[in-house]
Amino acid sequence: MLNDMSIDNRDFVKRMTLKMKEKFDKYWGECNLVMAIGAVFDPRYKMKLILYSFPKIYPADDFQRHIDDVHESLEFLYKEYLSVDSQINSSMSSATYDSNPSQAKKQKTDGFDEWVITNSDIIPGNKSEIDMYLDEGVYKPGNEEYEDFDALNWWKANGLKFRHLSKMARDILSIPITTVASESAFCAGGRVLDQYRSSLKPETVQALICMGDWLRQDFGVELASNVSRNRILDSAAKVMEMYSSQKAVLEVEYFGEVGTGLGPTLEFYTLLSHDLQKVGLSMWRSNFSPDKQSMEIDGDELKNGKTNNISESGLSLATSDIVQAPLGLFPRPWPPNADTSDGSQFSKVIEYFRLLGRVIAKALQDGRLLDLPLSTALYKLVLGQELYLHDILSFDAEFGKILQELQVLVYAHCAIADLCFRGAPIEDLCLDSVDINNFDEYISLVVDATVKNGIIRQMEAFRSGFNQVFDITSLQIFSLDELDYLLCGKRELWEAETLVDHIKFDHGYTAKSPAVINNSTQSSSGPSAG
Repeated sequence: MLNDMSIDNRDFVKRMTLKMKEKFDKYWGECNLVMAIGAVFDPRYKMKLILYSFPKIYPADDFQRHIDDVHESLEFLYKEYLSVDSQINSSMSSATYDSNPSQAKKQKTDGFDEWVITNSDIIPGNKSEIDMYLDEGVYKPGNEEYEDFDALNWWKANGLKFRHLSKMARDILSIPITTVASESAFCAGGRVLDQYRSSLKPETVQALICMGDWLRQDFGVELASNVSRNRILDSAAKVMEMYSSQKAVLEVEYFGEVGTGLGPTLEFYTLLSHDLQKVGLSMWRSNFSPDKQSMEIDGDELKNGKTNNISESGLSLATSDIVQAPLGLFPRPWPPNADTSDGSQFSKVIEYFRLLGRVIAKALQDGRLLDLPLSTALYKLVLGQELYLHDILSFDAEFGKILQELQVLVYAHCAIADLCFRGAPIEDLCLDSVDINNFDEYISLVVDATVKNGIIRQMEAFRSGFNQVFDITSLQIFSLDELDYLLCGKRELWEAETLVDHIKFDHGYTAKSPAVINNSTQSSSGPSAG
């Protein structure tokens, strides 16, 4: 059918069929010989099925070569098994037996051999078990037995007749435990069958495909292909523009890489979270200092506060291009007269916040976690709450404390010349045009620029992007802590034993493998992002 459709007059059908045929040929090319040998060892089919199906599968000038390959492979395997059995028998046998029959026995059978030769067919002594098995013809079970027929039981019953061949059949027909994960079976993207993937029963495959169709019909799965690993931010902007307004669950795959589904998608969100924290974007205020206040995470005091100063490898990012905000990320204020023309830095900042809104909304909609430690004050803005001077303490403790102390001086009602800040005269602060009459106004303007008008356009862009996915006001049912938990997960210290308990080992790895031990030790050396 694929061959016929590959020469269809409709271009889109032809292109689609050629891609399907390419994948089918790759799969069949890797598996057909083993499958053919397995079919031969089913006594209901033997070589008859190969002789019937290969001319339909392969071109007329090529099918005989594949049939010969099956014959040669069978002969080669048989000789290997025969050689192994011979070595075992020779090593176990240490005694010799007299093969000459007694004279009395010889007299009793005298003339019998000649009679047999002239009155019956003789199986040649050099005929192999394979030839005997194939020459017998196919086995035809009854109608009731046919559906429940077990080839392995048949070979077990005929083990004495085919001593070597039954061992071959046992090894070839024994199906290993499958390593196909349910996530891979439900995945909407292409998968390559390799040596780690064994067969699923047809009924299991049918059930998984059927369930996958139901889930995709109810929830949808959109595949955003060709996401560039080296240009995550640009790719995310295009992907979110195309799919953020749809209710379908978003899945991604990387350009030039095989695989899609949950793993690559989670990695995409993690890499995107890190890129959105780059200093060069000019999105966030940075106030990192080694002796800053620490942030309490699940009851434990962590000197470095939120976890955006720990990289994927567990190494410190204090000297990297990631914004250092120990108390969480908060928008950097921009002046009201900032250039908003296309191509300007501030116009890019606005687009980044619009993208951030889409990403956060899509992550919440799809149930994905982000490695994006936002400050409590920013969560308040997301929930539509007003910010005041005391809120500055939640994302910049030192700056907020300075403003509070300056406000206390205002309430002292002293002459400007008598005012001192931490022992220094106010004049030394270089606050031009500030006196006792407008000192309170000056503080209000600073607060306004920090948490209100200085960030209002960024937050408008954020809400605009968020609302393209779903209404941001629906988040107001959550508390600040609940919203942080939904977006970033639970922040806690990882213990090596806990990590190992939640790891599913495969491909030869165990809990005692050096690579697993090193990974769990490294991962538990610093706080996680949830």
